[in-house]
Amino acid sequence: MHAALADAAAAAGDIGGISRYAPLAERAARAVGHRVYEAISLRALGVAATHLGQEAEAGARFDAALVIFDDLGTRWQVGATLMERAQSHLARQGQTAARTDLERAAASFDSIGAQPAAQRARESLAAIG
Repeated sequence: MHAALADAAAAAGDIGGISRYAPLAERAARAVGHRVYEAISLRALGVAATHLGQEAEAGARFDAALVIFDDLGTRWQVGATLMERAQSHLARQGQTAARTDLERAAASFDSIGAQPAAQRARESLAAIG
């Protein structure tokens, strides 16, 4: 339950919700070895770090989440994490890195037929030029 709440808070940009639920979700996920929930928590913490201007922390959280999602082959989660990491790159003027993440996100979504998500990635890519 905490992972779902942390994920929803991240999607809403609710730093308070992320701060409340993501650490609980991360601890619980690690305790039972639930890697997907652990990675969802890591991604949420990356979103919070981005909003707080903690670039190194954000990058470390997103990277850790991507390692897990890539290892598990959860392509939707890979795409979602890349979309968030791209926003983090853009917050610190990293257009090249953001483009790479958005291209990879679109490909990940395309690979599972998630066309609306792939289109959002492409629209984000077009917006940065």
